[in-house]
Amino acid sequence: EGAGGIPPPYSVHDAAAALLELYGMMRCYYRAEVPTRCPHPMVEFVGGRGRGRWEYVWKGSSDGEEKEDGRALAYQVHMTALFVQDMPRMALKTATLILSYRNQSPDLLAGALGTHALLSPRPSSDSPTYLIDLFYKYQTILLTNSLKVVDEDSSSASTDETLLDLVRCIRDVVVNSYRLFLRHSAGQDPPVLASVLQSFSADPDIIRTKCAAFLTEHLPAARASLRDSVLSASGRTRSHAGSTGNAAGLGALRSALDGLSDGEWEDAWAAVASGSLHEGTPQTSSSLWTLLLSETFESLLGTILQRSYAGAHEAIVPAVVRTLETMPRNPAPGPAEILKNAHVLASALGRRYEKIGRDAARWCRDVHGPTEHGGRLSDALVRAAAVQRTVAVGRLLVALRELASARTGKRSEQVRGPAPLLLGRLATLLHARAEALCGASPSGGGWVNAEDLRHAFAIADVSGTGLLSGEDLSDAVQSSFANDPSVLSAVLKGASGVDSATLPEFTLLVAAGVRWSPGAAMTVARGCLSTIAEGCIGLWAEEVVSHRAEGLRLSVSTMVDLAKEREEEEWVKWHGGKLDDSGKLEGEPPHIPRSVSSNVLRFLLSISADWVTQAVCPSDCLIPTGGTDSTSTGAHLRDVSFVSFARSKLVSAACSTARHIWSDLLSSGENGEKRLESCCEAAILQLLVDSLFLSKVFSASEHEKKDIFFSSAFAPVIQNLKDAVDPITLELANASIDEISSLQQCQLMDMFFSALYGVPTSTIAHDSSSSTRTSNSLEPLPASTRFLLLPVPAERQTMRSKIEGRASNSNMTGGVGSG
Repeated sequence: EGAGGIPPPYSVHDAAAALLELYGMMRCYYRAEVPTRCPHPMVEFVGGRGRGRWEYVWKGSSDGEEKEDGRALAYQVHMTALFVQDMPRMALKTATLILSYRNQSPDLLAGALGTHALLSPRPSSDSPTYLIDLFYKYQTILLTNSLKVVDEDSSSASTDETLLDLVRCIRDVVVNSYRLFLRHSAGQDPPVLASVLQSFSADPDIIRTKCAAFLTEHLPAARASLRDSVLSASGRTRSHAGSTGNAAGLGALRSALDGLSDGEWEDAWAAVASGSLHEGTPQTSSSLWTLLLSETFESLLGTILQRSYAGAHEAIVPAVVRTLETMPRNPAPGPAEILKNAHVLASALGRRYEKIGRDAARWCRDVHGPTEHGGRLSDALVRAAAVQRTVAVGRLLVALRELASARTGKRSEQVRGPAPLLLGRLATLLHARAEALCGASPSGGGWVNAEDLRHAFAIADVSGTGLLSGEDLSDAVQSSFANDPSVLSAVLKGASGVDSATLPEFTLLVAAGVRWSPGAAMTVARGCLSTIAEGCIGLWAEEVVSHRAEGLRLSVSTMVDLAKEREEEEWVKWHGGKLDDSGKLEGEPPHIPRSVSSNVLRFLLSISADWVTQAVCPSDCLIPTGGTDSTSTGAHLRDVSFVSFARSKLVSAACSTARHIWSDLLSSGENGEKRLESCCEAAILQLLVDSLFLSKVFSASEHEKKDIFFSSAFAPVIQNLKDAVDPITLELANASIDEISSLQQCQLMDMFFSALYGVPTSTIAHDSSSSTRTSNSLEPLPASTRFLLLPVPAERQTMRSKIEGRASNSNMTGGVGSG
């Protein structure tokens, strides 16, 4: 007993050694007394493993007393053999239990191995190879049991003792391999097992090979269990306490693993495992975190981010759909309300993405600490975060395109009325915030470039529509990334669940395998958003113009029909010809129009009124801050602003509609007769003036936008109308027609005309002396043009009344006069 009556630590090896000595004594006795056959096989087997230092020295005689003593000794030896015959098995069982329990000290493990060396019935049980294999056999059992516990309890395991027990099992394998078989400590002490078995000696290379084989076989399963458990804890924490607690929990796991990576572990790792592991096992760091979670944390973070972005996607896209479905159509919401709704949706999406980005940064900081910045692992984590964000943006763009898409041939009710304006506003707002939305492009890595993706997309796009279905998308991914299974797996995750994708969307979805240049992801996303905005605003513009075009089509058709039914003079009187006191037309033919038709002006002004009252807000006149260079951010934003898209689409739709109306007048009917054949010449001249005016308006709009537009849309119409007029009449009326169809008519409509069409009215009102002014003189624009849309509230009905009043004035002064 030790001090204070406390028994010393029990040593199964001491018991085994005592048994070995006892059995040696009994074997010596039986060899002397019963040389032919030992009555107890266990005595012969165990006693034969003794050190051989016992010698039978009994001197027998014929004395009766001594014979009696001899019989007593034989009886005592016999009873002792019976009493201890089960003790070797009990010692072996105890030694096996010690090997089967976790967290055993090297001394206890050495005693257990020594017991097996002394008492095991196996041949060569005392050989180093047998003892080493026995140690790793029970370490495998321990690790397998720990993996089962973690897997069975994965729903509640996080950073508690369940995970740490698994880590301790791996640590104990390395540390105990070092202390049992190589060194007792960092010094030059002999291994612990050598102090128990004096004859034990093992080749260090054998130990390193055995340990490396053990880790190579079992580390993948251990990493997978740790990853799944932490992911399970991540999902629960995200649903209850937010990702801040999740990051703190993983940081606690990192701290616990760093605590286990002490000096003893580092010495053991350097001596046993470092430099001898198979390919795929970390060798450059002795940290348990690096060994178990460094390679899996990238995918771990990617999965967590994927879940977070999926949650944001599941919240934002339904919110957009609900807004579209609940938006009233009669009366339609004003432009300010549409802009507000778009701002709410864009801001909500931006806040979610920013929060996910902050949480990811907090994860990296809490888990890795500031010392990891700039290292290989941090670069990998940064790329993983950027990849997941890029994929999330790609999925968002797919959802927005599907909402606004009219590719099926039947437009959904969700993209009718004011809904396209909301989607267009949202797309342009996201375009302006693309840098914050997309973040930094993934850096480094990647298998393919843009040209490779374009080629794979073209091969998969059998229909040539520029849109891949889900199956074609999978084929394109397989053909592009078949060389690397790990990259292929990551890319397939990004593209999974997507029903269709365009080439830019496909590029974003497979971000994990793409070689990105700085800012490339943002550029691709902006291109997608521009296409979405242009398509949505185009739908709205077509609906607005088609609604206004019916009045123009009806009035023009009525004018032509009247020109067929009446004589020229009667038609001229009906359309405002100037009469003398006797009620007759003044002057002689040809009767040249006095102005542009009121129905044409009404058509243009009504579209401009819809533009002012339905589409734009006072804030749209604010120019984004930025450089004036063509490559600057400000210039880029202006090129894709909502105002530029809406103006372009409205004017384009108006030009196209007006051209079709005039072309229909010139086309032949069902019986092959042209509608203008029987019309009076005055009506044809009126149509010619109107078409010339429309051509000049849209050409001026084209100049204002500095873009290729319908500059020659009316050229065939004008030529056909001129061909329908007598050449002499055309020659006489040519100068007057040019003057009447000039853009000076636009001044009568003031700001309501120039707001949409951008006609440079300030250059028309100048007198002849303006040509003598120097080119560097600054002339102020008219007030209505200088401040296009003042931020002053005005009732829409008041604005419409003013527009209609000016149109009425134009009609009163219009008509046909004499040449």
